[in-house]
Amino acid sequence: PTKRAWLVSTSQLSATQSGEARTIHVLKDVSERREAERQYRELFDNIQEGLFFCTPDGHFLVVNNALVNMLGYRTAEEALRVNLFLNLAVDPDFRDSCEEAAQHSGVLRNHEEVLRRKDGSWIYTLQNILAVRDSQGRTVQYRGLMLDITEQKSAQVQLLRERDFNKNILNNTQSMILVLDTAGLISYANRRCFEMGFRERDLMGSKLQEFIPASRRGELSDALRSAMRGVASDNLELPFQRSNGTPGQYSISLSPMRDERGEINSIAV
Repeated sequence: PTKRAWLVSTSQLSATQSGEARTIHVLKDVSERREAERQYRELFDNIQEGLFFCTPDGHFLVVNNALVNMLGYRTAEEALRVNLFLNLAVDPDFRDSCEEAAQHSGVLRNHEEVLRRKDGSWIYTLQNILAVRDSQGRTVQYRGLMLDITEQKSAQVQLLRERDFNKNILNNTQSMILVLDTAGLISYANRRCFEMGFRERDLMGSKLQEFIPASRRGELSDALRSAMRGVASDNLELPFQRSNGTPGQYSISLSPMRDERGEINSIAV
């Protein structure tokens, strides 16, 4: 037989005229409520994101296992003794951000916050926090979902460093460097291009062939088509007309650039 959960209440009635005392038992089937509570508890305890309930002052009321592990504590009891705003938040303005959100929309969405773990190391988190109000509209609790984005943040910082490093190389080289998209239009030009007399408004979005005499454009077009098929060209000597009207003779190399699938998506010149 299926097990059910019952809420039982008992009431004693006064003796009747016959002198008999009676007891009334009332049973209410709460099986579905108990099952819902069990499922909620399982979800709360086993979800990979950190979940918490705290007071408006930042005192934790409830934390799940993921949050305990994320912050480097051993037990939930140990984490419950920590204050979100006073002990964990690196930025003291975090509390003000929550209060401001509570007063306006009631939700703080996709908010990046740096927290201190138990060992003092920093963890980058993405916070979504809901303000719970009482019948008078006063904030009585914050309920939050916390994601650990430390790894993504570190990768982002590394990519920015690499981008800045590559940008410095491109802008300080003595060679003119252009990038053409698959339509043959110029999508990037380094600083050296502008130092050599080309204007940005003339280069960007233009075809490279427009800057050489009509009699030599076919030669460049053939090389560009080969590059789009994956064949590089080196030391192609062609005359170019600069934006300031002066002519120049250049040695050109074309190199196909590929995306993560190995498909050619641009040409480096």
